[in-house]
Amino acid sequence: MIVTSLKAWPAQASAYHPVIHQALTFLAGRDFKDFAPGKIDIIPGKLFCLLQEMDSVPFDEARPESHHQFIDIQYLISGHELMGVSRAESGLHTIADDRTPQQDIIFWQIDEEEMQVTLTPGMFAIFFPEDIHRPCCHPQGGRVNHLRKAVVKIDRRLLKEAI
Repeated sequence: MIVTSLKAWPAQASAYHPVIHQALTFLAGRDFKDFAPGKIDIIPGKLFCLLQEMDSVPFDEARPESHHQFIDIQYLISGHELMGVSRAESGLHTIADDRTPQQDIIFWQIDEEEMQVTLTPGMFAIFFPEDIHRPCCHPQGGRVNHLRKAVVKIDRRLLKEAI
């Protein structure tokens, strides 16, 4: 998992894989204010952006998830979002619902070792297949928060092809 902001990433650019760099360049080059929610293809089926709007939910109601095939870059456009984060390889968690390969999502029962990360507008989190994330939670204080975010999905095979 990586958590940073679009303002900071140019100074960190050399640390990113070229495909992740391409995705971040896509995010940095757009003002999403006038975009309607939906899918934007960058490389059809392999690299795409899901522009989403939703209200936050209580932490305990959000379902922790991970993905086998796709890496997520979750970029917060507006609102404040709390996320739970854990690692799938820790062996401390139980799979609650495996919807792979049809939907590329695994829901988890988190038993221990979940930390919390808060995103504010302009920040993003990169979640790799081993990263369990519980997105779209109320920020500290527990109030409903309207979220607008861009989730870039990167097929992990692209990282191997680009080397």
